[in-house]
Amino acid sequence: MINKELLSKEGIVLEITKYSEYSAICTILTSDGIEKYYLYNVYKLKSNLKACLIIGNVISFEYITNNSNIHNLKSATSIVDSISINLDYIDYLLISFFSGVLLSMKVENDPLISNEYQFYQYIFLNINCKNKLNLVLFFLSNLITFSGFKPHIENCAICNKNTDIVSFDFEKGGFICLKCYKEMIDKPIIQLSKNDLYTIKIAFSPFYENDLNRDIPKDSVVKIIKMECEFLKNTFSIKKFNQINEIIDECV
Repeated sequence: MINKELLSKEGIVLEITKYSEYSAICTILTSDGIEKYYLYNVYKLKSNLKACLIIGNVISFEYITNNSNIHNLKSATSIVDSISINLDYIDYLLISFFSGVLLSMKVENDPLISNEYQFYQYIFLNINCKNKLNLVLFFLSNLITFSGFKPHIENCAICNKNTDIVSFDFEKGGFICLKCYKEMIDKPIIQLSKNDLYTIKIAFSPFYENDLNRDIPKDSVVKIIKMECEFLKNTFSIKKFNQINEIIDECV
């Protein structure tokens, strides 16, 4: 028998499905996309795979490939073990939301684009941050961007004018100036405040780690989060986005 090479990766645990009395199938998000791994005897006391049983855990692991789409995971350690952190109810709610959304939107074995996995890893590693609304805002904004939609946030998406910006519309492609706003009789959209427009620009600008600590008006963050979820729900038909109102209520 030829011994197969032991390979290593990092990933985010998104789902656990019990396979037998002692074994399970673990769904993990890696830089190569959504992948499934077989956890042999994971429910036995001496198993070294316990880190794989906690949804939201960011882990490093070793595995052996086989001829199917489900590989054999041999060992795993937590980069940060979510069960060792003092998590509140909202933290568990966010873990459920983030993992559920990624499970619904990411295609199995479809590699992520550059820096996408690092961003999602950062989100899960900072679940217990103080400013959870910012965490949700940047998760949704980058999810939209990674999906291929990059809104105009420097000028009007219709006429390219960079002054008198008064609104934003996903269908039109981004910011809307006052002149175009007044001419939009085909679809009524709301005029946004300067704080709302400022929040959108921050949300869709390149993400930096200190953005989680930005002092962004809370009312505007809530408004933009709801706009993003409505766009994502309508675009991808994912019911998980209906959970956003509960998350917002717990955050504010």
